[in-house]
Amino acid sequence: EQYPNAHDLVWLQEEPENDSALATLDKLLDAEALDGVGPLIETTRQHLVERGHAELALHLLEREIRLAEADQDREVELQLALAKVAEEDLLDAERSTRAYERVIELRPGDGVAVEAIERIGEQQQNWKKIAERFEQEAESATDATLKTSLYVRVAETHLGHRPNAKEAPRLLKRALEIEPRNRRAAILLERSLRRRE
Repeated sequence: EQYPNAHDLVWLQEEPENDSALATLDKLLDAEALDGVGPLIETTRQHLVERGHAELALHLLEREIRLAEADQDREVELQLALAKVAEEDLLDAERSTRAYERVIELRPGDGVAVEAIERIGEQQQNWKKIAERFEQEAESATDATLKTSLYVRVAETHLGHRPNAKEAPRLLKRALEIEPRNRRAAILLERSLRRRE
């Protein structure tokens, strides 16, 4: 059987929702198929996140982690990458925390993971106050870029704690009114509207 090659990964980057590209991803993640394409897998993950397909990037990371279980350092590296995608792109604090906890199992006392878990815990307890503060700052900001990023941050905070939050689409629409080409706001708005369907 011929395994997928670098060309197949580029295809996946260009057409992440294509069923054949997804089948290629599953074939690629056979242990034998990873030889020689490791660096391109990381690039593929980055492209997927940038194009708004963070769920697919997370799937790719989960598969890579299963293959890396014999290599503790590689698993730690992948778990940290997964935690970042889960927290920053998917706004999934629970999934991110599980990844950081796994890092601590593999490398007890890991400073990055310990600090991240503490930060996520604080955010979970104080998220409403954080959201209110960011929204007040957004309302008073005079710089358009700052105003937009604050509205996006408030929306992310709401989505991270209540995925069906009514406030998020309103805030994201305001961000897009100010900066219509803001990719992050557009991706989050699409995702939040899909969740509410």
